[in-house]
Amino acid sequence: MARPSTDITRTLAPREAQALSSRQLETLEMLLGGLSEKQVATAMELSVHTVHVYVKSLYVALGVNSRAELMALFLRYALAAERTTTPARSSTLAPRNTAPTVRPASPARARLRPDRRP
Repeated sequence: MARPSTDITRTLAPREAQALSSRQLETLEMLLGGLSEKQVATAMELSVHTVHVYVKSLYVALGVNSRAELMALFLRYALAAERTTTPARSSTLAPRNTAPTVRPASPARARLRPDRRP
C-alpha cells in the first residue's frame, strides 16, 4: 500500500514519518484534528481498542506520553517547517531609524501622581 503524502508526513521529521504506518498516520491526523479515540474509531470503521493500540504505538514511536505532548511535538515541527519555508521578511517590516514617539502624560494621570521634585 502506498503511503499518503499528507501535511503531517511533511511536517514530521523524515525518520519519524517513515516509522509510522499509513493507518498510524491517518490516526495521528485525526487526533491532531481534535477527534477522540472513539470518534477516530467510528471514522476509520475500527474498534476503539484497535485505535487505542494505534495511539499507544504512536506515543512510543514519537517519544511522547500524552495527547498534549503529541500536540506540542507536532506544533514544534510545524513551526520549524514554517521557518524554513517562509521567505525572508520584506524591508517594509524592518525597524525604522526614527526615535520613539513620547506622549505627554494625560492631565488626569498627572493629578494622580505626586510631584517628585527634590
